[in-house]
Amino acid sequence: MTNPEHIYAIDAYADGELDPMRAIEVEALMAQKPELRQRYDSILNLRASLREAAAQDRASDLLQPRIKRAVGGVTPIVRGWAALAASFVLGLVAAAALTWVIFVPRSPALAEMIVSAHMRSLLAAQPFDIASSDRHTVKPWLARKVPQSPDVVDLAQNGFPLLGGRVDVIGGDPVATIVYGHAQHLVSLMTFAKPVKLPTDRTVAGFHMRSWSGGGLTYVAVSDIPENELARFESDLRHTSR
Repeated sequence: MTNPEHIYAIDAYADGELDPMRAIEVEALMAQKPELRQRYDSILNLRASLREAAAQDRASDLLQPRIKRAVGGVTPIVRGWAALAASFVLGLVAAAALTWVIFVPRSPALAEMIVSAHMRSLLAAQPFDIASSDRHTVKPWLARKVPQSPDVVDLAQNGFPLLGGRVDVIGGDPVATIVYGHAQHLVSLMTFAKPVKLPTDRTVAGFHMRSWSGGGLTYVAVSDIPENELARFESDLRHTSR
């Protein structure tokens, strides 16, 4: 029998209500217990069905002509029936919207998903899919994995040596991530091919982030190094990329 606490954890995970560390624990739990993964998938399928139903819930173009024919073309009545039909359709749309609000809570904040991806890399056997300090090795590898790969620069002379690259999945989209080192710490530089809304700097669960745009990409650097050091990383990277 499934532990009720596990069920609550899966529901909270699907609702985006867990902190990054607890989310990682739940992901490991789903990997161990197929029935929990099945419950999570069922929640996602339900949301997809509700989204599709809401998109299709609109008035038919044939509704008003049929009402006119049914009442014999009497203008006042037609207007009354048309208004009634419109009210009925509006009620359906409102009900669908209410259902969406009740059953589809807000998704996790983008910043939290970015930090979670960085934390998962720290807990993995190695924080990258390809280990290399050669940018001519990392960039082609990323180019084969994502539609638009970023420029890869080595900042070893600035104290941020290139360590490798990986592909994260953020909000359902593959994201090219370049991994740098700094003393005993790691910096994940995630690159988004589409615009994302993030403050220029933010801290989540003790991890600092800085974001900026350039060359059609949005860059987000995340690390637990001091904020001023992460700001220097951004400055050095942007200056070297020119």
